[in-house]
Amino acid sequence: MKTLSVGSVMIDTIAIIDSRRIERMSMNNAETAFLLLEEGRKIEATGISTHVGGGAANTAVCFARLGAEAHIFANVGDDARADQALKALTGEGIDTQHVTRDAALPTGASVMVASHDRNASTFTFRGANTALTPPDAALPEIDLLHIAPLSNDAAAAFPQFVALAKAKGAKVSANLGIRHLASRPQEVLATLPDVDFFSMNLVEAAAFMPALAPEGFGQTPADVEDEAIPYLSASGFDMPLPAFLQLLSDHSDAVIVVTDGAKGAYLWADGELRYAPSHPTEIAGTAGAGDAFNATFAAFMAQGQSLAEAGKAASLNAASVVGHIDTQTGLMRRADVDAAVRGSALELEVL
Repeated sequence: MKTLSVGSVMIDTIAIIDSRRIERMSMNNAETAFLLLEEGRKIEATGISTHVGGGAANTAVCFARLGAEAHIFANVGDDARADQALKALTGEGIDTQHVTRDAALPTGASVMVASHDRNASTFTFRGANTALTPPDAALPEIDLLHIAPLSNDAAAAFPQFVALAKAKGAKVSANLGIRHLASRPQEVLATLPDVDFFSMNLVEAAAFMPALAPEGFGQTPADVEDEAIPYLSASGFDMPLPAFLQLLSDHSDAVIVVTDGAKGAYLWADGELRYAPSHPTEIAGTAGAGDAFNATFAAFMAQGQSLAEAGKAASLNAASVVGHIDTQTGLMRRADVDAAVRGSALELEVL
């Protein structure tokens, strides 16, 4: 299988702070917590390290380790960060000929601060990722195009990338991110008929939901009889997840994935909702888990595996990623994923 990942390349600097050295404040009436940094104070870290990250880089590495001939389409700066990223990607056997080096903008970078439950807070500088544009010529011959979140104005290229992939007869997987879904909902809906696998997390789904909600629609959590079914709430709209997915499926026949962190993921296909539980693991860092889940799921589905097999493989690969502080070290090779699937008792539940 030949894959192409489109999106960002970043250099991640990750600081791990012992829980005793940084305060955390949690809200009583919302699932929100804050790390409190004292102004002007040096805080001792237990470790600081740099890694290659970004949605396109993470998914390209995932595809390569799953045995695909992986290509990446991205925009980086003409700087040392780009040298580090390209060296790491080529070391994974990824074809980087479609990576452009931008003389005007530096390579994207992020700083992650992780403590307590290791769900890192991230400072992001998008840099050259914001200048990503579609190619003048056609894409390489591929079987699967995966579009990771596109930064700022680069999001305008989404329909063109999808059209180029469809001209090649390729499957399309899209994981667009909250800013894209919230700012360009009608464009996304217009392009969805050509998308085969569409993924988002629960927060992103809530941000996208008002674009689909009928006028005057509203259901409160009390209206949802099954407590196992999440509900979405945003901009004055409340909607159970199945209702949102049904409305979304009116625009596309895509298999839809909605991830919910450590709680697992929800898979919608053929008008039926299934729940894929997460695999219990000790969490070192949560960054990259979504990329691992979505890329693994799309790769298995594109190769004709069943929804159950793809869901289990995606859950297990995501669990392996969160066992490490960075976004790529935990990505498994295909033989290891297959062995994990055979040895796992995880099963998809029909809701």
